[in-house]
Amino acid sequence: MLSEHRTLGMRNRIILLDDNAAAGTGGQLVTDDLASLRAALAMRVAACWDRLDDAVSELVALHEVTDDVIVERVRLAIAAESPNPASSEPA
Repeated sequence: MLSEHRTLGMRNRIILLDDNAAAGTGGQLVTDDLASLRAALAMRVAACWDRLDDAVSELVALHEVTDDVIVERVRLAIAAESPNPASSEPA
């Protein structure tokens, strides 16, 4: 299992080392093809957008939630994920 890890980027590969491997004490070494990793991440982004679309569709069609309420809720969620919440407030 990779607890804290270092990522060493190479031209077409990514290597993840756990603490033991980084120290040279026999930990796991995991290599993944960077193109495969990017493709998997792209599929997750598409799945996230699909879930958001489904949620908005249900909120509007079944629960009659207005667009301004949905937009405000999304803005609050974005602000909560921001590393500096004060910077996400409107000027």
